Amino acid sequence: MNFPKSELYNDVAEWFQREGFTAMVYDPRGVGASDGSPPNEINPAKQTEDIHDAVTFLKSLPAVDPKRIAVWGYSLGAAECLAAAAVDQRIKLVVAICPSGNPWGGHERNDERNRVLARVMRDRESRLRGNSPFELPFMGESEASIFNIRVLRGRMSEQPYEAVRTGLASVDGYRNVITVQTLLHMASWNIMELMPMISPTPVFLILADEDEIRRVREGGREIYEALGEPKQLHVEPDRGHLDILTNDERFPAIMKRQVDYLMKYFGE
Repeated sequence: MNFPKSELYNDVAEWFQREGFTAMVYDPRGVGASDGSPPNEINPAKQTEDIHDAVTFLKSLPAVDPKRIAVWGYSLGAAECLAAAAVDQRIKLVVAICPSGNPWGGHERNDERNRVLARVMRDRESRLRGNSPFELPFMGESEASIFNIRVLRGRMSEQPYEAVRTGLASVDGYRNVITVQTLLHMASWNIMELMPMISPTPVFLILADEDEIRRVREGGREIYEALGEPKQLHVEPDRGHLDILTNDERFPAIMKRQVDYLMKYFGE
């Protein structure tokens, strides 16, 4: 959602590259090295459009076979890849890691949701007066944090939090915040009706057995049930949402599963 590519995706891209795949990785709009105004405003609908543009760019490269273009995504990016594949027949395969069909809806209490949305609307009025966007901490220990470490601690390792702190120190332009309008974009985005449209494009769905985010843990299963064939599900044991792709002794095995799925449909 708000991780720069260097803190998560480069290890995955380099693995695919070593296996003979042309891999393109980029920061989503408004994050890390990518532009977008205001920065750190996450809009999944716009980011899904960017996937279509990325496919268009890939097709222009002489080294790319347009009949063997796959999209890969993690968390919100995984949901965006699924949404893109539902309407873009140039996408021939999807690998989706820990997606959620409706990232913000359905689980919050009405009073909490209404309080947050009231703040969203105050922010829109404030922006009209020329003020800077309201922001929320992305990952931290305050109650306002999107990923509240105090709540998640005990169900996750410290590694993801360390990744954010590393990102803050080493990635030019990266900030550990999101705009409050991000919550409005999340609340109004739901991909579930698109899932049956993806077939016959193959989908490899990977979930974390110990996912600490309930809407992802439950939503991933709902996505799999809604998908047509062909599809494959793998549930990685003893992993959570934020450490499923940690580059440790288990990383090669989870990457091999993805490579094998690609090879099954794309060949050498």
